[in-house]
Amino acid sequence: MNKAYTIELHQDPGEGWFARVKELRGCMSQGDTIEEVLAEIEEAQALWLETALEDGGSIPEPECPLDKVRIVRGPVGFVGRVGTVTQIVPSFINPVRVDFGHGIYAYFSKDEIEEAEA
Repeated sequence: MNKAYTIELHQDPGEGWFARVKELRGCMSQGDTIEEVLAEIEEAQALWLETALEDGGSIPEPECPLDKVRIVRGPVGFVGRVGTVTQIVPSFINPVRVDFGHGIYAYFSKDEIEEAEA
């Protein structure tokens, strides 16, 4: 299950980064660097969802329901490609992470993407 939940990031100078998944109550993590906290929150989200499924709990819908998107503006190599929204980080200039498979992903602004047919 791969849904694009909202990730809120906060930096505490000298203490590192804190992240939480807005829609998943209690899903949070921390890290020394932004890269570390994003990796940690991705793992925490996966474990939260796995636990909820095992326990028969309900899975909240993400605030941004986009799944498959087409890149309409941005870097030349990405325009026209279709990918999957996997993260939304409101504090980023380009808050929407789109994965294209094979470990390739990029962040885009909301006006650089459009919903693609499944």
